[in-house]
Amino acid sequence: MTTPTDNLVRASAVARYLGVSRQSVFCWAKQGGIPCYRLGESTIRFRLSEIKEWVDSCRHGSRVAGCARQKSATQQDRMIA
Repeated sequence: MTTPTDNLVRASAVARYLGVSRQSVFCWAKQGGIPCYRLGESTIRFRLSEIKEWVDSCRHGSRVAGCARQKSATQQDRMIA
């Protein structure tokens, strides 16, 4: 449940809260793995209360969509060789 003081925050605040990069947050948002609000084509915001609930829902061993950072084609080629 949101409260009047539960303002929308930027990806950088979510990244600091989760201890991950902003790129991870954007990737999860793009894949629909993290709750977010799209405010136009390039603006995404988050509610920390929803992020906290999302984290709690991930505790029971469920895998978050898009958690693993995707490797570039060059990195994948090196792994195969």
